[in-house]
Amino acid sequence: MMKIFKSVTFWFFIASIVVITINITGNDVKNILLIGLNPILNFAVYTEPFRSIAWNDGPNIFMYIAHLITFIFPAAIIDFIIYTIKYSIKKSISLKIEH
Repeated sequence: MMKIFKSVTFWFFIASIVVITINITGNDVKNILLIGLNPILNFAVYTEPFRSIAWNDGPNIFMYIAHLITFIFPAAIIDFIIYTIKYSIKKSISLKIEH
């Protein structure tokens, strides 16, 4: 159970849920937290298919799902890099001990 608290993906998921909750409750009227602080969504809302979804209709379930995915995906990459580094360090230490 404690291992999940060390995961970057877990904390990004929690942060995304908090941002979505703030937006749903109406405390982020201009979508600064939902879109402005998310570099992937900030870039995407200026392309035409996403522009009408984000600005004309206002935040909806698709924007919330996109926000969650764009927070979890980079965090999963970071977790993978951390795991790879830890695994390579363990492997190099075990090779040094054998020789």
